[in-house]
Amino acid sequence: GDPDSLPDRVRSWPLFRERLKVLVPASHRFAKLKSVSMAELDREDIIDRPDCPLMDQFKQACAAAGIEPRFRHRAGCEEQMRSLLLSGFDIAVCPEHFGFSEGLVSMSIGGLEYERQVVLAEVAGRRHSTATTAFIRLARAQDWAYVTLN
Repeated sequence: GDPDSLPDRVRSWPLFRERLKVLVPASHRFAKLKSVSMAELDREDIIDRPDCPLMDQFKQACAAAGIEPRFRHRAGCEEQMRSLLLSGFDIAVCPEHFGFSEGLVSMSIGGLEYERQVVLAEVAGRRHSTATTAFIRLARAQDWAYVTLN
């Protein structure tokens, strides 16, 4: 979300920005591509993730571009999505820093301008444990431009 839209009691620090990518099994016809266009996703079977706000953004971008992917399977969490992909079901749309598994290939989506900002947030004035304080300091000090979360 937008850190400026958070309540005044919440302090936030931007960590990094990331785009959406397509994730496919290594056997999929897209697997050898570096990028797929929005048009190539038309009528493609894509795993729906109903609890993921990024899917809402992706669906809006598809509608605006006149693209109609098919959402035949649903995944309630990342592990279900990985299992479906590794079993050869459909393709997925996920953040570029999503932890990939062996046997899966990711690529960028050409023509999709959406990206999200990942922030660290805390309630101002709240006391933290030693571990939480250390985590906040480390997260803020990290140069996220060079971190790969895969």
